[in-house]
Amino acid sequence: MPKIFDVDAGVDVIISVQVRKESIVLTQERYASLLRTLRNGGLRAVGRRGDSDAQILVFVSCPEAFLRVLVHKERKSDFLSAVLMTGIFFLEEFCEHFYTGPGRNYVTFTPTIIYAILVPHLISFFQSCAERFATWENHTHHSTHDASVTLKTFIFTALVAYLSLTLTALVYVPFGDAMVAVALKWFGRNTSGTFDSIVYEGRTHLMLDRSRLEEQMFAYTVTNQIVDSASEIGWPYAMKIWHIILELIWRKQSDNLLSEELCESPTMESPPDSPISPFRESAIPQTPKSPFATAFAHLRSFSTSLTLQPSAEDSLLTRALHESTLPSTPSNLSTDYSEMVIQFGYIVLWSTIFPLAPFFALLNNVLEMRKDAFRIANHERRPIPERTESIGPWLDVLEFLGWGSAIVNVILVGLFCPSSQTDERGKCGYLFDLTEDTGTPIEMISIALSDAVWDSADAAAWRELALTVLLLVLGASQARDSEIEWQRGIICHCNGVRLDSFKKFVEVFKKMFLTVFFVLDEVESQKIMKVSSEFFPLIPMCWHSTVQRRVIALRAIHVGLAHYTFPDLIVNGTVTSDWQYVRETANHYTNDPVTDVTSDAIRCYELDSTSAGAAGIATVAAGSTVGFQPNIDLYHPGYLSAYMSPAVPAANSNSAGLNSTWFKIWEANPQYSAATGMTFPTQNEVQFTFTIPKSTPSGQYLLRGEQIALHVASTVGGAQFYIGCAQINVVDGGDGTPGPTVAFPGAYSATDPGILINIYALPAGYAGYQAPGPAVWSG
Repeated sequence: MPKIFDVDAGVDVIISVQVRKESIVLTQERYASLLRTLRNGGLRAVGRRGDSDAQILVFVSCPEAFLRVLVHKERKSDFLSAVLMTGIFFLEEFCEHFYTGPGRNYVTFTPTIIYAILVPHLISFFQSCAERFATWENHTHHSTHDASVTLKTFIFTALVAYLSLTLTALVYVPFGDAMVAVALKWFGRNTSGTFDSIVYEGRTHLMLDRSRLEEQMFAYTVTNQIVDSASEIGWPYAMKIWHIILELIWRKQSDNLLSEELCESPTMESPPDSPISPFRESAIPQTPKSPFATAFAHLRSFSTSLTLQPSAEDSLLTRALHESTLPSTPSNLSTDYSEMVIQFGYIVLWSTIFPLAPFFALLNNVLEMRKDAFRIANHERRPIPERTESIGPWLDVLEFLGWGSAIVNVILVGLFCPSSQTDERGKCGYLFDLTEDTGTPIEMISIALSDAVWDSADAAAWRELALTVLLLVLGASQARDSEIEWQRGIICHCNGVRLDSFKKFVEVFKKMFLTVFFVLDEVESQKIMKVSSEFFPLIPMCWHSTVQRRVIALRAIHVGLAHYTFPDLIVNGTVTSDWQYVRETANHYTNDPVTDVTSDAIRCYELDSTSAGAAGIATVAAGSTVGFQPNIDLYHPGYLSAYMSPAVPAANSNSAGLNSTWFKIWEANPQYSAATGMTFPTQNEVQFTFTIPKSTPSGQYLLRGEQIALHVASTVGGAQFYIGCAQINVVDGGDGTPGPTVAFPGAYSATDPGILINIYALPAGYAGYQAPGPAVWSG
């Protein structure tokens, strides 16, 4: 059982913990209350929950590894790995395509040598950093500590494994021509005799190796697995042969030494049956015994108690001694798990490039099972089983890769899937005409960009190349039906629209891109969409509507990550602990909202029947200020309200609030004017508070806080309800009669004007927001 130790103020306590062989100095000022729990035979300091959470938040990952390092300096190792891998990638391309000086055949191996030297050291450095950071996070349990180390390690492993493919797919193949053209301007080199080229409309385009992506995928999924399997099986045998050779050399040297000593000895008075004189035996060095022989002799001395036959006894002892000298099996399986997860990532993320990858992975895994069994049976000690419920944090990693595959495969198919260019719609409006019957969107975009580089003298425009690349990838990943329209929209010159219109298009699309991913105000999003419509008529309507649908879909995905719960009750400015007085909701892990106003979940959204009994009852005086604090900011635009219901027989009973006893005590309506449209004053607030009417009768109540999020409420079932029910005991109350009262479900209809509403396209003559539910009772 954990014990609580009292520490006098100002006294520093040094606790020797045998967890990872460290000692921790704990001060009274810094840690007011600490629990010390047994862990791995030692004591481990466990800080308050808020301290630990604040530390763990340091390592919350942003989607972009490069942006993450700018925010958190502790992620420098991620940044170093990304920079190193990117640098090696482009250095390889430079050595292969640009360098034509002395020793070119040897210079091309420079990137491989740099990779072999630096990456292993960087991996070792990152492993130590991950372990130190996880220790600093001060996890309560060993399992959470291991999970933290696992996730941190996976970030780096994924960068090493996937970054090269990402650069090839999204930079090298689609934009290699344009980048080579820029590089040639910088280096002042001529393409003659250096690059393979094709002549197209009188221009020279530097065509790079388009099969590189498939070759890389084959190397990662086939060649690397063959090499790994061969090394895991063959390396132990090689080491065993090496040790045997060393043993023979050692024995030969020992025999030679003994022979020399015997020859030099002046006394050779030994009996005929003994080569060594008993009087000089101590002076002659004996043949050193190997550890194997010493251990074997020691075991033989205790073998008299065994009842086995001599041959069986010798066999048993020999086998036991042999197994004791084998290297131990790693105590954790993180390396094997990492290998399988990385393989899973290759399959789900990149198998579009090399469709045979799943087959080779299956073949490798079948052989891997037999290989591991063979390795354990012949080259390692038998591992000690460990009881566990699941594969732990690797489930989260697999889920992340699964979600990522939905995005990556769409991009890859959109970029590299060939389509016929003989369609009637494809005969007009290009800066060039394809000389072949088939092509891909990315080939056309690449050539267009290359043309722009050769013709444009504005070098400053290319400073925004990275963001433009993202926009082009987003556009090129449209549905195949709109592929031609996308190409026409990008490089169309119908009606005299040429490169200047393309630049204008990029600027407009850039605003849309920033709005989709970074702007939090949906009203601003709608304004930018309206502005973009001034340019989109230049592009076929089919593509325009497709882009709008995709932007709206991306917007929905983005804001879908901003769901929340109301776990904390606020009483007179004091924020209580999570779920201390609030019934734990069913979405306490997922943050998913309620969308069906007719379900019982619309009442309090309890996790189960134990939620009421698990939460406490807070004492609140009538007239006090109370409220709720969500687990993140109130990101969504919407309508806020608060209800109360007398609790019979008690606030922590499951029967409380089942009847038509709910009355509204507060609401915060969206504001509307013809000039500004609809605005939401409570959006992005960190909490919302209100006052319990002074005339509220004393007694126990359920206090229900609610937000109706309206950002996707244009269809039935689109409105999102975020709910939290706190259990309170009102004291010093009055003699008021609350009302009108309603029941949940029953208070709302899915078609109420305040629930079914398109806040981005309000009807003509709109007068203002109509709040659902009963009127507010103010006491």
